[in-house]
Amino acid sequence: MINVAELSWTHYNHPGEIVEVGQEITVEVLHVDMARERMSLSLRALRENPWPEFRRAHRNGPVVVGEVTRLAPFGVFVRVADGFNGLVHNDALGDLQVRLGDELRVRVVDVDPDRRRIRLSLAEAGRDG
Repeated sequence: MINVAELSWTHYNHPGEIVEVGQEITVEVLHVDMARERMSLSLRALRENPWPEFRRAHRNGPVVVGEVTRLAPFGVFVRVADGFNGLVHNDALGDLQVRLGDELRVRVVDVDPDRRRIRLSLAEAGRDG
């Protein structure tokens, strides 16, 4: 079995975006449980982790335009690159009301490749951006 976290290094909404039923794929065996007759597999382990490169490319806090992909009680998620969604926390939104699909200019404040998280700021996007 492939756990959903082992399908891709980047964000996706549904496993069908990565693989299709009946599709042949090459995977890495992560763990074999002989007692339960199960194997843990990984598709992403065979692909280069794109997070360190994304972090290098965005280390100077560039302003980017992204699309609002999800609304949450604590903020909004914005797609800043293919497969990379960052969070604009409510305190960084100010009074701005946003909807799904809106385009926002945001500053990449922090990229954490280990936790696969991107922190964005709307308020800071106006500065020298």
